[in-house]
Amino acid sequence: MDAMDIVKGGSKIITKIFDDFGVTEITDLPTLDKFLNRLLVDTKGLVILDFLDSGNWDCFGSYSIDYENEYLFFNWHHYTGINDINSFVREAQYKPSIMTLMLHFKELKIVKLKNFPFITLRGYALKEKETLKYFKSIDANAKYLKEDRANFYNLFQIDRGNYIEDCYCHDTPIYSILIIPKDTAGHAGLSMKILFLYNYDNCKHRIQKVEQSLLTQNLGEDELCEKANSIRRIFEFVLKIECCYHRQLNYEVIFNDEIDSSDFIFKDSYSDLVLGDLVNILKKVKTDDEKHTLNKIIRLSNELSHDSGKKVTKEKVEDLLSTMVNYTAALTRLIKT
Repeated sequence: MDAMDIVKGGSKIITKIFDDFGVTEITDLPTLDKFLNRLLVDTKGLVILDFLDSGNWDCFGSYSIDYENEYLFFNWHHYTGINDINSFVREAQYKPSIMTLMLHFKELKIVKLKNFPFITLRGYALKEKETLKYFKSIDANAKYLKEDRANFYNLFQIDRGNYIEDCYCHDTPIYSILIIPKDTAGHAGLSMKILFLYNYDNCKHRIQKVEQSLLTQNLGEDELCEKANSIRRIFEFVLKIECCYHRQLNYEVIFNDEIDSSDFIFKDSYSDLVLGDLVNILKKVKTDDEKHTLNKIIRLSNELSHDSGKKVTKEKVEDLLSTMVNYTAALTRLIKT
């Protein structure tokens, strides 16, 4: 199949790969390796990679997996048909720069929609220091380019010997990467919206598990506090996604002279952000009623998930849950508009 056929028939090719693998998610590295190899061979890398930072690639040239550290790397280059970095470097006949995407692999999701099959994946959280330590074991002069920091990645530069690598380390457990066939490609804003909504759909499933346990189980105080802590952690995830939304897709904020969208870039590592930090970031775009709701969630979360000494009741946990669910539902409707 020639390149033009791969582009025009991208959806059919990717759907066939999905059918042959017969799974909706991949969480182990050997299966991931087989899947990505099949994707690369069948499409020759001619797919679109869209990112929540509004950037995108028009193809990918190769991938690699560090099995020991569970790191996944995608490499972009404009030479199609060359699936090996060293082959590309030899063809280039100079010391080129290679753009790379890296994550500590957690899972790949396969979504088989009729006219829009797509792949999304995410990793575990990584801190800048541990990533830089890893790269310095390869290149003692590896650099962390802090000025290029974003909510979804940190940028590192490594000398690999025969090429320079600009590596975008996706270091948050957020679905921030979308792989789609070229024949379904739309504007970057559509891919961003899909990723935001997919993240919230993930939250919805996590919430439903908590709701089900509250409905069906007779829980003691410690167990109720555990459920409250789960709600708190899910809501922290919700607010981290919301910060990203205001930074990347909320045009009322992006083009607002009184609010700087850079205010929504995380100042600390993903793992270090807690509920109070996130609420303080978001208050600048909230109405008084919304601030009241957020303060209520903080108050109930602190009371129920810490050793507050106050009476723990199922009603309080359900109140926390319903308040969080309503907040998240309103945010989802906003993103859909």
